[in-house]
Amino acid sequence: SSHFGSSVCLAPCVQLVSQPLLEAMAQRPCLVGLVQAALLLGWLSPPFAEASASSVCPNPSGTTCALPPRAFAGEVLTLLQHGQKKLESRGANAAAEHGGRCPPEKVQPVSNFNITEYVRASWYIVEQQPVQFQPLPLECVVATYNIATDEERIGKVPSFDGDIVLVNNYQLNSQADLCGSVVEPERPSALKVAPCFLPVEVAGDYWVIHVESASDGTYKWALVSGGPPTTELPGGCFTENGLWIFSRTPKLPQWELQKAERTLVYMGLTLERLQRVRQVGCTYEGAGLKP
Repeated sequence: SSHFGSSVCLAPCVQLVSQPLLEAMAQRPCLVGLVQAALLLGWLSPPFAEASASSVCPNPSGTTCALPPRAFAGEVLTLLQHGQKKLESRGANAAAEHGGRCPPEKVQPVSNFNITEYVRASWYIVEQQPVQFQPLPLECVVATYNIATDEERIGKVPSFDGDIVLVNNYQLNSQADLCGSVVEPERPSALKVAPCFLPVEVAGDYWVIHVESASDGTYKWALVSGGPPTTELPGGCFTENGLWIFSRTPKLPQWELQKAERTLVYMGLTLERLQRVRQVGCTYEGAGLKP
């Protein structure tokens, strides 16, 4: 699941648009309308820490572009059964090891990543940060990935580069199809993800920062970050673009979940914004599950 922010405002708000996107829109004016539609539909998120529904920025013609509201419904805290305060303290200490600055060096896309194994079966989300493209409440959330065929590349994502991963994000009250691009073949664990009709220039980061393997080499659970966590909180580093704990099964054994959380803390990430995903009574109808 991803897992996927972006760094764009509407085209008229030049001071808030990333330079790569400005260049892309200058070369392809048709992007302006696509980016505007995607932002207003909540598929993309602007890069501002304090953006809200009332935030506007004027353009030369005098009209305005309203930024979508934050999806965070309050400061939802995960209730850890063992040592929550200690874990937060360790996260802060891990961030402090790098001079108190974020992002911490340990948060990187994993090396020796087997993308074929990663997309082999669906991933159930056990805990995650709320993000704009996934409406609350978080129930029955599952992500299924497939490597695009040549025909699918041409038909669905002609503007993406590299190997393409088709993403089906499913939850009880919503479903979305996205596309991921492996822009660096030597780092297949670092993707750029966006709605399939948008160019890769406006896609958000999707980093697999840890995978836990079984004795046979298959992946049991994984940690995914929406790029580098650049904001420093009391418990560690944070990125508004998302953080997820994935599992091959709807419920991760408690000791495995605690290990996943300890791994996040060791990396210097905060657990403050993680929310438990309800995976009870789910039929996953229409999710396209891969066993």
